[in-house]
Amino acid sequence: MLRPYYIRIVLASIAVAALTAYVVFVLPRRIDDVRVIAFEPTGGAVARDAPIRVTFSRPVEPVSAERSFLIFPIVPGRLSWEDASTFRFEPSEPYQARTSYRIVIRSGLRDAAGNRNIGETSWTFLTR
Repeated sequence: MLRPYYIRIVLASIAVAALTAYVVFVLPRRIDDVRVIAFEPTGGAVARDAPIRVTFSRPVEPVSAERSFLIFPIVPGRLSWEDASTFRFEPSEPYQARTSYRIVIRSGLRDAAGNRNIGETSWTFLTR
């Protein structure tokens, strides 16, 4: 018959092994996700024709990044790339006056190596 002490040792060993596996195999992947490291505009009193610029932590797959970009309320416009990690959205018509806009970069974005991010980034700005 096993004594309670040995059962606790076995359970503690299993817990440590599971935590170690998480830290070694799962956590580094999440820390290394593609992230949005800079964006503009933000805050209030944004010009009605201001471009939206998004910069990622490393080069991304352009089609994937363009699909992950959302703006609410919807505004027609054109995306262009400044470099492999920064895109710019130019509205084709002015934003509505005194309106709050929400920008979302959805999860599923791929970097140049094909790795997907799991997080979502969003921010708002208010027009003049």
